[in-house]
This record gives sequence, C-alpha cells and structure tokens, in this order.
Amino acid sequence: MKARMHVMGQIGAATEVLGKMAKGETPFDANVAQASAAEIARLSGEIDALFTAEETDPKSEALPKIWVSFSDFSAKSKSLQEAATEAANGVSSPDDLPSALQGIGAACQSCHKVYRKP
Repeated sequence: MKARMHVMGQIGAATEVLGKMAKGETPFDANVAQASAAEIARLSGEIDALFTAEETDPKSEALPKIWVSFSDFSAKSKSLQEAATEAANGVSSPDDLPSALQGIGAACQSCHKVYRKP
C-alpha cells in the first residue's frame, strides 16, 4: 500500500509542476513540462500492478470497489497514461498547458470520483 500511495503522490507532484506553469506561478519550460507529463505517463503505467492485491488500510483512500470492477479501474488508469503521453508529446508552449492539464485532470477525476474516498 505504501508503494501505491507513493506513486499517487508522485503523479500529484508532477501534475502540480504543470499546474504551476499553467497559472504562471513558475516560468514555462517545455523540457520540464514534457518531462513532468512523461513521468505521469510512466507512473500511471504502474497503477494496475500496484492495485492487484486487495489491500485495505485506514490511511488508504482507495475504495474496495476497485477490486470488484478492476477492468474498469484498469481502463481508467490507461486513459491517464494516454492523456499524459499525449501531453508529453504535445506541450511545446504555455498555450498547450490548459488542454494538456484538462486531459490529465479529466482522467484522474474519472477514476477518483468512483474509486477514491471523498
């Protein structure tokens, strides 16, 4: 479970890098933006393996529904990987960030609203 939480935290941190650039809180750097999106894609490719064992812990935000509907959960993690890969390949200017973040955010939310504790 610690590995799951660590990977989710890393995905959040990489998304935060993109968000700060989009808000103008940090200067835009195409290399950093692409690397952050690529990191999200890489990490999201690990999600299925991290959730194969049904582990529950009060500290975990994962709902047991994950293991009941694992194929849907898996499809949602693949959607995140695809959105992040598209962002990694498509972010070359600050103008590209909103759509990249929208794709990544939509993929995250589609999973979180079903499989994560509120």
